[in-house]
Amino acid sequence: MLPKEEWKLLVHYYKWAKDDVNGLIHFPDDYSEDQEKKIEARNRLRERGLIETKQNTKISEGISEMFNLPYLRLTAQGKDIALIYSSLFKRSGLVYAELKNHWLLPIITFIMGVVAAIFVQWACKHFYSQ
Repeated sequence: MLPKEEWKLLVHYYKWAKDDVNGLIHFPDDYSEDQEKKIEARNRLRERGLIETKQNTKISEGISEMFNLPYLRLTAQGKDIALIYSSLFKRSGLVYAELKNHWLLPIITFIMGVVAAIFVQWACKHFYSQ
């Protein structure tokens, strides 16, 4: 499972790139990536091979950022992972599968439901019976 900062950034990149045929990420006009955490997350996404820099020898990466030109591209693996993380249901499944003793959760939840039902019955008898 990706760290939270990385998957959030990847999902944003996917939303911005899904309309482009080549998968280029078109940043909104008011977008700025000043936070150091976002820059580190973007570099880690590059290292993982989920995004790549568009190879353009005429324009440098700094100039592309300055003029808000698309210079990042989602890879096929990046698109697949972004689709998984963009769905709350699928993302919670990843969290559930990563837990060490995930088989305990349904049992504990069932027991808590029974205890809550007994408490509600007791509270109704105690406070509403006159």
